Amino acid sequence: EIFQESSYRSYNADMSVYEKAGITALPFSLSERMLQILDATYRATLGELHNLTRTTADASQELLINTLNETQWKVETGMQSKNQAIAEAIEKVAEEGINVLYSGGVRRSLESVVRMCITTGINQACSQISLQNCESMGTDLVLTSSHSGARTGKGYKGHVNWQGRVFSLSGASEKYPSFKQECGYGLIQGICGVNCRHSFLPYIEGVSHNPFERYDSQEDREKYDKQQKQRRMERNIRTTKRQLQAMQESINAAGEVDVKEVLQEKYDRLAYKLQNQRANYNKFCEDNKLVPQAERMKVARFNRSEAQKAV
Repeated sequence: EIFQESSYRSYNADMSVYEKAGITALPFSLSERMLQILDATYRATLGELHNLTRTTADASQELLINTLNETQWKVETGMQSKNQAIAEAIEKVAEEGINVLYSGGVRRSLESVVRMCITTGINQACSQISLQNCESMGTDLVLTSSHSGARTGKGYKGHVNWQGRVFSLSGASEKYPSFKQECGYGLIQGICGVNCRHSFLPYIEGVSHNPFERYDSQEDREKYDKQQKQRRMERNIRTTKRQLQAMQESINAAGEVDVKEVLQEKYDRLAYKLQNQRANYNKFCEDNKLVPQAERMKVARFNRSEAQKAV
């Protein structure tokens, strides 16, 4: 449903440009080529999610085994009591969480990976639809979208450098720069790459107008840095929520009263930590005029009753 809705909107946005130029085209649902593009990108994203399962299982298994070995060693050598070692092991595994391990050694949480896969897949579907429209309509120019807080950096990796501008798909235009070279289309860190929120539209000189602001001021670059800090705070809140869940599950499962007491103490400290994290996050957003992103702090099964229990 997400893919279909996004693709229809992208297609209709392109068609609004052509309609101004007096050009008509088939509706999306009647275009066999468009439906093929939508199906192909949907399946590619679904495949990516399937591929995560093996990687996730391997990484999580390794974390569990290493933690259990370390815990047993601490108890046998007398470094910690059994109860304290158990509590710390639970806290460590919960802090690490179930992660996806990529070939470069980068670990991402499941929440982060699913969001990234869907965002990237949708954007790639919409970009291929726009390219197909340009090809069928004989349009060489495209206009990139823009948003505040875009990525900074050199060349195409700095999305702030090319957003809100007109480019040539063929690269043959003397007036406009090459789309692929300047925006890095088709590359991981370029436009419509991993986690990119930019898109592009067909551009017809004399008909189209550019409504996009460039957002390339120092103030906007500072906003990007603040948003990155906001993302870190959101990740930390998700981590604490997972730890609270693990502690509560362990308290429920523990048979001995003394083990429950140690775990409850850990739970109480984590609950207090979460309360402070939320307060600091809200204040940071308010002080820096950022919109709080509640959906980025969600953890599976951490519902209202779990939150109330922590409070």
